[in-house]
Amino acid sequence: MVSPLLVAGIAVAAAEDVAGPPDADDSAVSIDAIAEGDAGTGDGPSGAGDVATIGEEDPEAVTVADLFDPAATGRVVLLWVLTPSLSAVASYLVFQYLPIV
Repeated sequence: MVSPLLVAGIAVAAAEDVAGPPDADDSAVSIDAIAEGDAGTGDGPSGAGDVATIGEEDPEAVTVADLFDPAATGRVVLLWVLTPSLSAVASYLVFQYLPIV
């Protein structure tokens, strides 16, 4: 368990390190300079409209066959029933015919 005094000490040290919000005049690079450097290159926020979104499909391109595969559903249901059935039969045979206990 963490000591409450330790937590309080960490909180006081953190509060002493934080002097408040940064001044806009102290920044080394201005926001305007960053925006001018990225204009039209596709590297930054201003050029993001040129780049296609990754991982998103066009809703018109999705068909019913893409959303449901009957063969995959059949395999899942078959294995869902078959796996515990086989394990039950195997465990019965092991404990019936092997002198374990």
